[in-house]
Amino acid sequence: MEVMEEKEYTPDEVLAIIGEHAAMTPTIPRGEKKLSVDVDGFQVYVHSMRYKTFFQKGFTCTKCGRVGTHFVLVGDDKSKRRHFELFSDDQVLMTKDHIIPVSRGGKDSLDNFQTMCKRCNAAKGNEVDNALRLLTPKAKAATMKRQDALARKAHEKARADAQTRLLEMKINWLFDSAFVSATGHALDEDSLLADLEQAAILEIKPSLSRLRHDEREELRGRLASIENYLAE
Repeated sequence: MEVMEEKEYTPDEVLAIIGEHAAMTPTIPRGEKKLSVDVDGFQVYVHSMRYKTFFQKGFTCTKCGRVGTHFVLVGDDKSKRRHFELFSDDQVLMTKDHIIPVSRGGKDSLDNFQTMCKRCNAAKGNEVDNALRLLTPKAKAATMKRQDALARKAHEKARADAQTRLLEMKINWLFDSAFVSATGHALDEDSLLADLEQAAILEIKPSLSRLRHDEREELRGRLASIENYLAE
């Protein structure tokens, strides 16, 4: 029976465990397929096309934008062999999807893989994904240009929203000695603006932010202490 261990690992931790060589090479080098490491008492192969897809193509579902945030060890309960699976914050499995399905002639190569959550992968079935156009250099460049433009607009909106919130907080009153004493945060206007901007970005689309899960929680905690203070 397949079991899932309780411990969660960040992408940085998994990268450190399997090594940058295993994560960033496009193929599994001959003779290295069975390389494994000990992870908390379990044996884990370092090479996997799934790992390569996530670390080289990203942790975001190409369909819905869901983001993989943490890995968990999964395997047969009768064996000491495990492998890492990637999950989102809402515990949806992230998968390695074939852009061109094998049933339609697609190959098991990194160029033909993309990151997709299990739900979107199931809905796609064996259809040829629209992301096929990304295989041509010209179309890929055009698509990335559009994505960059959308990201810039989102960041500009996030910054504007953050500046508006900053004014609403009445800065002169916010940074008095009572606030520092009550919260333990000696914040200045620039640092608070940066926090508010990151929070706005997370509200627009989590995948636009490079914050790790623990950093997001710390950010939310800092902003909550400010909001609580203002509400008193």
